[in-house]
Amino acid sequence: MLDWNVVQVWRVQLDSAALREEGWIASWRRLLSQEELRKADAFHVEGHRGEYVIAHAALREVLGRNLRVGPTEVRLTVRPPEVGGAAGAVPTKPALAGAGGGAVSGLDLRFNLSHTSGLALIAVALGREVGVDVERNRPLKEMEAMAQSVFSSEEMQLWLRLTAVERFEAFYRVWTRKEAYLKAIGLGLYRELKDVTVPVSVERIEGVSQGREVWDAAGRGTWRVADVEVEAGCSAAVCWEGDGLGEIVVHDLDLDELI
Repeated sequence: MLDWNVVQVWRVQLDSAALREEGWIASWRRLLSQEELRKADAFHVEGHRGEYVIAHAALREVLGRNLRVGPTEVRLTVRPPEVGGAAGAVPTKPALAGAGGGAVSGLDLRFNLSHTSGLALIAVALGREVGVDVERNRPLKEMEAMAQSVFSSEEMQLWLRLTAVERFEAFYRVWTRKEAYLKAIGLGLYRELKDVTVPVSVERIEGVSQGREVWDAAGRGTWRVADVEVEAGCSAAVCWEGDGLGEIVVHDLDLDELI
C-alpha cells in the first residue's frame, strides 16, 4: 500500500507484439474516457495509437492497485494547476474523480503519466504532487540552439562547460528534469522553460538521497527532482512536492497483467 513518504514509479514496456493483438487493444480501449479515445484516434500511425491506449490503460491498472479496486472502477477528471500559467492558457492536470481525489477510497492520490516510443512511466504519490517525464535521446542537428531557447542562463553556462559528447546526454537529463517539474505543477509547456532551473549533469541523480531542488522564477513552493533508471538510449526524471520524502520505489508492470 502506498505511504505518504513514498513515490512510486512504474515502468511499462509498450511491447510491439502486444500492439498487434487487436483483441487486447479493444479490451484496453474500454478502460479509457471518450476524450482519451479521441486523442488516441487522432494518431495517424497505428502503433502510436496502440501505445497511447496501452499507456492510459496501464495508468488505470496502477491507480486501481493503490485504490484496491479494478481498473474499470477508476474514474479520472481534470483540474486547474496549482500555479498560474501564461496569459490565456488554461492548462489542466489529470486527477481522480471525486472529493479528496479518490471517489472509491477517499485517498488523496496524485499521479502523472509520460510515454515515448516503446516505454511509459507512471508516478504515483499520496498527498503530494508528482510529475514524470521520459524521452528517447534522439540526435538533434541544432542542439545548442534548442538549449539556448529552453535552458536558463545558469543551466546554459554549466552545459557549455561540458564536452561535446557529454552535452548530448546532459541535454536530455536537463530536459526531462524540467518537464517532470512542469508536469508536477500542472503546466507543462504553458510555462516558460527558461524560468525553471534544474541540476545540469551527465550522471544520474539517484533517488531521494540525491534528489535536488528545482528553482522556479515564480518561487512557488519546494520541489525536488531525481532521475529514473530506464533502458539505454532514454532519459527519465521524477519530480515531487515538498520535503519529507523517504523513498522512490520503482516497479515494472507486465503488460500480460492488463489482459
